[in-house]
Amino acid sequence: LAAWTKAVRNEMDRCGWHDGQFIFHVHEQWGMMHATNLECLANGATGVWCGVCTEGAALGHADSCTTLLNMIRLGNQAVQKQFNCKYLREAAIKVTEIASGDSPDPRKPIYGDRALDMLFGGVFAAMDEDPNICEGFDMAEFLGVKRVVRITTMASGEMIILRMKELFEDDPQFTEELGDLMRTQILENAKEGRREEYNSQVGLAMLFDQSGGKLTPAMGVACSY
Repeated sequence: LAAWTKAVRNEMDRCGWHDGQFIFHVHEQWGMMHATNLECLANGATGVWCGVCTEGAALGHADSCTTLLNMIRLGNQAVQKQFNCKYLREAAIKVTEIASGDSPDPRKPIYGDRALDMLFGGVFAAMDEDPNICEGFDMAEFLGVKRVVRITTMASGEMIILRMKELFEDDPQFTEELGDLMRTQILENAKEGRREEYNSQVGLAMLFDQSGGKLTPAMGVACSY
């Protein structure tokens, strides 16, 4: 598709049609629509025909929200002058809800609930590198959205304590050392085949208790429900 786009664009230019609009539209099929969209724009397409979210015929199409934020990530400043790019994510969520009657899939890139999760600690923290920040572009910062810390086996002790402080009132027990113990407990639970979650107040409070912590009043309230 990139080669076809370039060939048609070259022919348009050769014939003097320099101001001609070349609009591209692609549906999902094999999971490559966004990469295809960007390739065609890079090879001569002047725009895309799409909605702000992926909802559409078949499996959906390459949406303007994802396309424009990818262009910004790659350094394109022109689109920021043409569109209210900071509102795109919220608009995509709202239009999805209107069109489908439901919220976007949590794992939807850019505007899913989990799209801005902070997932990694350890080696990334040691390298002072956040894998959610791509090529120097921090999507959460650009959109003014707070990134949520998601607790998995990849989370560091520091991340676990950060999440503890977000969900509960701060407490002297909430130290990075205890966070490391909680991370060790997560790994031990996994080795024993215990499939537990640690992102809800109750789940994190239970992990805290298993790791030798003494439940705080705020945790007691959360667990009482």
